[in-house]
Amino acid sequence: GFKTFAGVKRRMEVIGAPRDIVVVDDFGHHPTAIHLTLEGAKKRWPERRIWAFFEPRSATSRRNIFQSEFAEALGLADCVVVGSHARLEEVPVEERFSPDAVASLLEKEGKVAKAIPTVEGIVAFVAEHAQPNDVLMIFSNGDFGGLHQAILNALGGKGSAE
Repeated sequence: GFKTFAGVKRRMEVIGAPRDIVVVDDFGHHPTAIHLTLEGAKKRWPERRIWAFFEPRSATSRRNIFQSEFAEALGLADCVVVGSHARLEEVPVEERFSPDAVASLLEKEGKVAKAIPTVEGIVAFVAEHAQPNDVLMIFSNGDFGGLHQAILNALGGKGSAE
């Protein structure tokens, strides 16, 4: 069974590596899972720059209850992009997760961190800043508005295992 086991879908799943930029899909939507996955990524790709892209999509992640924990977990990455989600607005402002606050906190700690609300904006940022040997870890419990394929398309890849 071990010889044929291909891994678990959406858990550190490599979906492509165009131009030697590894694109990884992960179902991470809780700070503990993101923290552990980023630790694993740093072990798997120790000499590479690790990016973390996070979509606050789940009911819990759309609330600020774990906002500092998300910032701490995402801070394990070298570069962080915090996206948005249309359903954030369903949460009262005083309880709502703030992509801007998380990015700002990480920037104050010396990280490259941006809050970019649209898939198009994220893709443009990646196209401008991603380099060969980077690892792009995309965390969402959904499709992140098609971000995975949009990044692969922008980098010239179709989506295939590493």
